[in-house]
Amino acid sequence: MKNELQKHKTADTVKWIAVFIAIIVLTAGMLAALTNGFTDFNQYGWLDEREESKQEPTDVTDGDGDKLISGKVYDMPSAMIFRNATSLSMSASGGITVNATVKPDSAVNKNVDWTVSWQNPESEFATGKTATDYVTAQPSSDGSTTAVISCLAPFGEQIKVSVISRANPGAYAVMTVDYEKKVSGISAIATNEDYSFGGTTLKLDDSSGWSNSDKNYSDYWDLTYTYSEGTLDPASVTKVEYYVKSSDELSQTVSSAKTEYVQMTDNRSDMLEKALGITLFTEKVDKTKDPVYQVGEGGIKIPVWPKITAFNSATWNNVVSALNGLSGYAFDLKIVTTNSKGETEETILQISVDKSTIGAQANSIELDNKSLIF
Repeated sequence: MKNELQKHKTADTVKWIAVFIAIIVLTAGMLAALTNGFTDFNQYGWLDEREESKQEPTDVTDGDGDKLISGKVYDMPSAMIFRNATSLSMSASGGITVNATVKPDSAVNKNVDWTVSWQNPESEFATGKTATDYVTAQPSSDGSTTAVISCLAPFGEQIKVSVISRANPGAYAVMTVDYEKKVSGISAIATNEDYSFGGTTLKLDDSSGWSNSDKNYSDYWDLTYTYSEGTLDPASVTKVEYYVKSSDELSQTVSSAKTEYVQMTDNRSDMLEKALGITLFTEKVDKTKDPVYQVGEGGIKIPVWPKITAFNSATWNNVVSALNGLSGYAFDLKIVTTNSKGETEETILQISVDKSTIGAQANSIELDNKSLIF
């Protein structure tokens, strides 16, 4: 009996092991089918719940706009366009490797030489400059038809990379190389009726009491861009976003100040409110106007005064005190531009405040507690 029981236990164990192995084999088969033989394995599973990874910037393309990256060998295109120095590129830090094809295939001597020169050496940019200070073509070996093309710095005159047959100098090919300009900075912000930037100095005109809070900075701020050197005009800017935070010095004075960038919206007071974590406009009862009477319980008339959006003078006065105590700048303003190709550029301005344009405002009127009797 004991032996029979042991046999049953052993049989059950074997049976469960067989089932478990079958499940593993089945699962492996499904995974192999879904992942193309495990070559497209996705650790996040079939639901693909992972976040989409951000695309690396397109720093180099051929004349057709196709992206070129380091680590691959490309047939030498007729044109190449750089948007960044290769040393600063995430996708092309090792340069772009190209291969020139010598024809016919039966040619006995296929050795070539590579040269880099200006398209127009007498242009304003090229005069007195050496093309190889900006673009280089480094063959993989002496006479090789394969070379690595690198961009060392932005340039303002088109460059040509020539590959010339040693056996027949009349047999050659030329690839043009361009550099596309990009936003390198934002030099000025024009005036609106409440914010005025002279360079990076902020003037706050509080004489109007900020009474009209509907003003929209995007209607009044005019960004002036500066561009890098280049031979091709940049893609147009299609979107501008503003982010602000308080300087380290100001954040030590104002406890609510933001030390991380916060995106600004269109309200004109937004730079101060977002950077300092305050509210400059509040809704309050306006008792200077006639009330509307509503009938409450028991027929009692209850006055209801209209509400207005009022400037918070007490908060403003605290801001003025903090700004007047600064020895350095007040805010970091980050401006992010996006062009028609979806590429972004950031410019950070350190904003100082012109203290001569700000001052405390009246926030209350005190009355004598005595009664006046006629």
